[in-house]
Amino acid sequence: KIICRFSNILFQSRLINGSYPNTKNLIPNETLFDVKINKREFYNMVDRASILNNDRDNNVITLEIKNNLLKITSMSLEIGKVEEKLAINCSENIKISFSSKYMMEALRTITTEDVIISFVGEIKPILLKESNNDDLVGLILPIRTY
Repeated sequence: KIICRFSNILFQSRLINGSYPNTKNLIPNETLFDVKINKREFYNMVDRASILNNDRDNNVITLEIKNNLLKITSMSLEIGKVEEKLAINCSENIKISFSSKYMMEALRTITTEDVIISFVGEIKPILLKESNNDDLVGLILPIRTY
């Protein structure tokens, strides 16, 4: 075990027995399709849709792309439903649910004006990349909803 302290930062680590899991398969090599979208506009859509999700454990929103329209929805039984729509240039169809909290945290790390959102499948992770840099990749895991 090791503990390092630098002014007000405390870093702690410990050695775990066994081999480190293979992380090469976490980020998919192939995607179904990509969507390029203004980061600020997408972030604001996710933020507004998450307003109904004030519960820490229940911050699920649904993104649907159909007929060149991106739609984000969120629902609360007690309050109602939020629906955000944006016209995009994408003829593909997909519907996927994810954590609004994790999506917003990933979007905050993107420094470019546009973000590339790559879809692998409805029950596969969403990849976020900067429009001019493939070095930074955000991985958002889907949440199964019924």
